[in-house]
Amino acid sequence: MAAKSAIILTGATGFIGKAILRELIRQEYPVLILTRHPERIADTSPQVRILTCALENITPEVVTTIQAFAPQTVIHAAWMGTENTNRNDTEFVLLNLQSTLKLFEISVAAGCRRWISFGSQAEYSENIEADIDETMPNFPATAYGITKLVTALMLLSLAAANGVTCAWLRIFAAYGSEYKASYVMPYLLECFRKQEMPAFKTPHAVWDYIHVDDVAAAILSALQNPQTHGIFNLGTGIGHSIGDIALMMAKSCGFRDMDGLHRAIDQCHDVPTRRVAIIDKIKRYLYWKPDRVLSNELERANLWT
Repeated sequence: MAAKSAIILTGATGFIGKAILRELIRQEYPVLILTRHPERIADTSPQVRILTCALENITPEVVTTIQAFAPQTVIHAAWMGTENTNRNDTEFVLLNLQSTLKLFEISVAAGCRRWISFGSQAEYSENIEADIDETMPNFPATAYGITKLVTALMLLSLAAANGVTCAWLRIFAAYGSEYKASYVMPYLLECFRKQEMPAFKTPHAVWDYIHVDDVAAAILSALQNPQTHGIFNLGTGIGHSIGDIALMMAKSCGFRDMDGLHRAIDQCHDVPTRRVAIIDKIKRYLYWKPDRVLSNELERANLWT
């Protein structure tokens, strides 16, 4: 059996990075984690090494360690300023772009020939009403989306020029039991557990929610198909409104005022938006498809931590 690819992983303490790390450990890949918070790494194995490192300030000692590790692949899941409140914070624009490109340069010099990074549905124009494929217009509405798009274009160009293949996976809306507390599902869950009525802003907005374990599986598919190069939407291809999600979660939690919940949703007159991925490309080239069904996961939402 051929030796498995040596992998550098960033963002391993984040929501998505944790799931990727668990899958890499399960499949026994040798991994070098770059993190500023080694104390937050809960999952480990003899194949995993942890290197304390701030990506915006990579020291010569870190470069030496990367060169000795000789990674074939980098999975770059780190990104600063991902909270909704930071989406237009220009402080993170150069930090993310420069740190990503510097890590790319160092990794390629150390032998990396496969790069996997995360984009976002925020790279697409806001006024798209149809389901979204990778050819749709890119006019991002936030500094976050603009930076993601610029980083993608630069990485894809630099990778091609250096004999590296690059998979840029645009995640639509990842969720799971360790979801960020500031996001909609944890907020709804907290309300229903307390038998409180949530305050809705956009209950008719339709999003494509993909389970974080399906995201991790897609990353492994990108890892195991190293010839693929380009941008790939990462979603389920199925949209659910926030209102529908609230109703499913409320039922899971035994929420008692279901009639009031229906009224609260119906009384909102928000302009419906739709962000649903077309995933034909990733299914065709990465041989991946989502496994988790949102309605099944939300039936167990009351068991989430």
